[in-house]
Amino acid sequence: MTKKAEYKKNRYENDEDYRNNILKKERERYHSNKEYRESKIKQAKEYSKTHVPSAPQKNNKKKYLGIYYTEHRDEILNNVKLRSINSRIEVLYWYSNGLMKCNVCGEDHIEFLCIDHIDDNGAEHRKEMGVGGDRIYKYLIRNKFPEGYQVLCNNCNYLKEHIRVQSKSKSKTTYAIARTKQRKNTRLKVLYWYSNGLMKCECCGNDDIRVLTIDHINGGGKQHITNHNITDLYEYLYYANYPEGYQILCWNCNKSYGQYGYCPH
Repeated sequence: MTKKAEYKKNRYENDEDYRNNILKKERERYHSNKEYRESKIKQAKEYSKTHVPSAPQKNNKKKYLGIYYTEHRDEILNNVKLRSINSRIEVLYWYSNGLMKCNVCGEDHIEFLCIDHIDDNGAEHRKEMGVGGDRIYKYLIRNKFPEGYQVLCNNCNYLKEHIRVQSKSKSKTTYAIARTKQRKNTRLKVLYWYSNGLMKCECCGNDDIRVLTIDHINGGGKQHITNHNITDLYEYLYYANYPEGYQILCWNCNKSYGQYGYCPH
């Protein structure tokens, strides 16, 4: 490797702005240049011939691919994770105009940032296009960064949705009003118990009660809720007499622990 190539490689690995700029140019070139796109597809096919064992029989193709995945599992998962992170950084960089921070509160920890539908049509859009979770980032890159999106932190994103739901004018029955009041009171009791009366995030100290949530200390929250068919975690904990293994976190800290296993605080 020449000194120039080594310099470019080190800069690409260590300089985030330089890497984002390269990725952006690569995406634009891929989408706009048909010959370049065809050459990349051809290159990928040639790569698959040398790196994926060929099956002598068509019926054994899945078997051979399964063996290859088993032998190179860590490498494959690591590459998938890196591509996902790069796509997310590229989208956040674009929609924040390079600032990489929340459009409302200015939070600049990238672990807390997410994409928000400005027109509050996120649920309909995800259902229509099938772009739930991290697939939204690949969707936005594939469609050349359409308008109608912004960068928010998880707390501000949740608050925006909370305010939108509260502002909806719906005629409720007497039972529905009483039920809503009961669930709010149960939530307050659970938050009060697990925060030892402090009513704030265990990690960052955020005391906005609207963004506080329950966290499974040892992880596995999604699986636990699915296995026990829990529709309301606060009522489950309340009627189970406050079992151990839970704590109070804000949405920022909770999602950071869930996705990355740590919190920048």
